[in-house]
Order: sequence, then structure tokens, then C-alpha cells
Amino acid sequence: MRTIQSYIGALLILLAMWSCEKEGGLIVVSGFETSQLSSDVTDIILTADNQETPVLAFSWTESTLSLSDGTMKRPPPFPQ
Repeated sequence: MRTIQSYIGALLILLAMWSCEKEGGLIVVSGFETSQLSSDVTDIILTADNQETPVLAFSWTESTLSLSDGTMKRPPPFPQ
């Protein structure tokens, strides 16, 4: 009896998963080029005299990301 209940339960789960439809289209993000990371100095010297000043700064080349669906917009909390 336990085996029959297990089969019925598995069948119901499979039917429930099969009945679900995938909604929405596939959105693809492109523009992931390799960026170049660089720093403004090669030698870092930390002393008590320069403890309040920034001694190292990094920068990288910016890449432009694009979406396959041009009607998609960014969510409100993210900067443009």
C-alpha cells in the first residue's frame, strides 16, 4: 500500500511540474569585454606622515553592457 501511495505522489508531482509553463523571453546580456586594471603608483610607502592621504588608486577600462531586449530598463535602485 505504501508503494502505491509513493507512485501516486510521484505522479502528481510530475504532472504538476509538467503543467507549469515557462513565461517570458530569454534576456541576454552582452558586452563583457576584458577590462584593464591599472594603478597610479608602482611603489607604495606607508608612513605616519601620509596616514590620512590616499596612497593608491585603481582604475579600469569601462565596458558597455547591452540587453537583447531593448525595452528592458534598469531597476530603480541601480544607478544608470
